[in-house]
Amino acid sequence: MLSNKHIMVYYHCYYIVEDASEGSPELFYQYWDEIRKLLKHSNSYHRDIGLTVLANLTKVDVENKMADTIESYLQILNDKKFMTAVYCVKSCGKIMVNKPELMDLIIERLLELYESCRYSEKQQALMMSDIIETFNMIFDKYHNLNLLFDFARKNLNSISPKTRKIAKEFLSKQK
Repeated sequence: MLSNKHIMVYYHCYYIVEDASEGSPELFYQYWDEIRKLLKHSNSYHRDIGLTVLANLTKVDVENKMADTIESYLQILNDKKFMTAVYCVKSCGKIMVNKPELMDLIIERLLELYESCRYSEKQQALMMSDIIETFNMIFDKYHNLNLLFDFARKNLNSISPKTRKIAKEFLSKQK
């Protein structure tokens, strides 16, 4: 169904697969390699599906397949479609929770987006809020909180009111 050529078919299947892979990831784990191929698909909806489902599958990734997938995954942080890159940022939080050994690499790549983001200034500002929200997911698990606080501080004067608000809230956690 996900490879169907009709947008309404694969679009609705996306939501079903997203929910099902989150609730019962073990049912989808055997299809990791097929799902991974979606990261390279020409259609952004298919890349979105791949990002979301693979992040869900990290919960049961006993074979450590994400270690071999992470570079392809993180390339989508600079996807040609802004919303697909946002899906990637948001899904990175789930990966870091389930695969803490990848946390340093993922955080490094997320932090790099502050300087190397390819999107418009407004889009970049919004993406920074998503990154800070992703950092919230791993706040109690990360060893170098000063790095995350520094990133939030850089965004206190963002052109995006949402980003300014989220950065301020994040910094309120600093003791």
